[in-house]
Amino acid sequence: MAFSSAQLPTEHFDARFSTESVAFWVPILIECAKIAAGHRVVDIGCGTGEFTRAIADMTPATVTEVNISAWFIQFARDTPVPECGAVTWKVGSAEVLPVTDGSFDRTAVSLVLHQPRNPRPAAAEAFHSLVSDGRVVVRTGAPGDVAACVPYRLFPSMSAVDTDRMPPPEEVEGWLKGIGFVVTRRRRVLRKGKLQLANEERTLRVEFQGRYSFIPEQEREEGLQAMCAEAEANAGGWTDPRPASLIIASKPA
Repeated sequence: MAFSSAQLPTEHFDARFSTESVAFWVPILIECAKIAAGHRVVDIGCGTGEFTRAIADMTPATVTEVNISAWFIQFARDTPVPECGAVTWKVGSAEVLPVTDGSFDRTAVSLVLHQPRNPRPAAAEAFHSLVSDGRVVVRTGAPGDVAACVPYRLFPSMSAVDTDRMPPPEEVEGWLKGIGFVVTRRRRVLRKGKLQLANEERTLRVEFQGRYSFIPEQEREEGLQAMCAEAEANAGGWTDPRPASLIIASKPA
């Protein structure tokens, strides 16, 4: 089942990028990709641009944000610019990037490659966007991790669909190698984020109307009841590992 984050309401999607999430993930992405001052960076599938702005601000670098959703890009344009670095915004597909080949030093692909029906063209575009000796960092999940996380483990239909569309990190590495990248490292990171019942329930009720509309009403209600009971037993929330794999690769000189 294909899914694009662009199907979600813009404000709802942007709310996923909490201050804590940005502060946790962006330094890791910067370190893995070795982004430095003056680098030209393209953030493929950047959503509403929270990571994009943070990368520019922390390095500082010149960062181009690309997303298929014109609404997401307009939302990003309407957000205050970073204090350091620079950002530009482009509407476009990860499979056909609206950029010139060989125009970036670094490429970030964060939780994107599980969304296209055929992710290989997106991986190839990441390769073509880079200069020789450029570097890409891919953040992705793993099928085996989905069912262990909240809320997936409480909603079997949701868990099954998202497990099926999440490629194993080994498969992602194979795509990258197949188009010419040299994979240099894979790093597994546990976010161990603190989840609150009210936030999780609010998010689910929105997404039940969108990407998870196929979940039967009975499963929704039983899952929400189980989630409430579990949260109550854990003082209103959870510490969820939320694991992700970061794959770092370089384009040969």
